[in-house]
Amino acid sequence: ARVEVQQAAHPVVALQGGALLRSQLELGDSVKAGQVLVELDDRAARAQLDEAVQRHAALPARQAALRDEIDALQAALANDRHAAEATHQAAVARAGELTAQLDFAREHERRLAAEAAAGGVAEIDVLRARSEAQRLAAARATGSAEQRRQAAEAQTRDAQARSRVQALRGQLAALDGEAAALAAGVTRLRAELDRLQLR
Repeated sequence: ARVEVQQAAHPVVALQGGALLRSQLELGDSVKAGQVLVELDDRAARAQLDEAVQRHAALPARQAALRDEIDALQAALANDRHAAEATHQAAVARAGELTAQLDFAREHERRLAAEAAAGGVAEIDVLRARSEAQRLAAARATGSAEQRRQAAEAQTRDAQARSRVQALRGQLAALDGEAAALAAGVTRLRAELDRLQLR
């Protein structure tokens, strides 16, 4: 395309190639600096721009949802840690109680055995005392095993939750990168649309 000026023909060089969409020029028209002379077909570029703008507009909601999920997981993790600590403290207290009862039962068995040897107590009473001491020892061992199991489960839950939080943070970082790339793409496409208007 070219525009005629009064002195001589002046070639117009397009920064971008494409099909001519519209031109408002007539032979002999006066033009001003910056005036759009012709417009090239921008439908494909506009479609790409619209798609990029829509994708970019959808990202904040996805980012917010991931942040909310991370916050919820971290709150649940903190609550689980508090619950695990409370369970541990209760198990320690119960173990202390069982130890005191076991110590008493063993001492009681020892005394009854001494009295039985002197003939003052029936042998059946010594056997009952021994049975009670054994029952308390088994209860303490069971409680200790249960405490270890609960601690292991709490550690597993903690590790799984931390892993999930890390994975979500990775997804959020990817979305942040996608948002930056889309913003740059929108800027580039707007500049491309501008180049489709010859001035």
